[in-house]
Amino acid sequence: MRYAVKLTVAELDALAALIGLPVDRVTADGWSAELRAGALLIPIIPEEVPTPDADHPHGDVERPMLRLDGGPVLFESGTVLGENLGVVRAVNVISILVGFTPVVDCPPEEIVPGVVLPQSRGYGWTYFPPWQRDGAEQEVGAGALVDLDVAFELVCDGCLSLVVYTRGFFVQVSPQGLPETEDWVAFGTYVRRPLRVGGQAEPGAAADTGG
Repeated sequence: MRYAVKLTVAELDALAALIGLPVDRVTADGWSAELRAGALLIPIIPEEVPTPDADHPHGDVERPMLRLDGGPVLFESGTVLGENLGVVRAVNVISILVGFTPVVDCPPEEIVPGVVLPQSRGYGWTYFPPWQRDGAEQEVGAGALVDLDVAFELVCDGCLSLVVYTRGFFVQVSPQGLPETEDWVAFGTYVRRPLRVGGQAEPGAAADTGG
């Protein structure tokens, strides 16, 4: 099964609206984050999306979701990660491909002496380069392949790469660029999609691939 977990049009519009505005403050509390740019206040929380097929009931993926209803999400323990970062010059959406393998029978397994896990059915997961979608679909076969917007990036005068991303059911913020401890960064299995004002990808702009 193939499906997509993407930022919505409204979210893309909100991100693109940051272009040309100064970022006053970036705050995070370990679960969510918040961007303030002039009169704009954008809370970001994780959204967990399960695979829609019955064979992968626990194959969830997470994306950063912009709360556009105006409700606050941060606790008082939020930490200011950056202030007065300068004008936003560009916004990029970062996407990855997550593959869940077909379900297979797993034999009993002794995990410690005397403790045996019974026979079960299970599956694994891996990242694929988004520009190799055809090969990923062939390798996954009867499994599930997810086109996931895992992060977005602000390029500011005073911060060349501010990345907001999900790690499990948590929103993380990296003011120093892509988080190198994440597998999709370490393996270079991601693409950047630049936005223009209006929330759409820039016409004719080639995606920037990792690696």
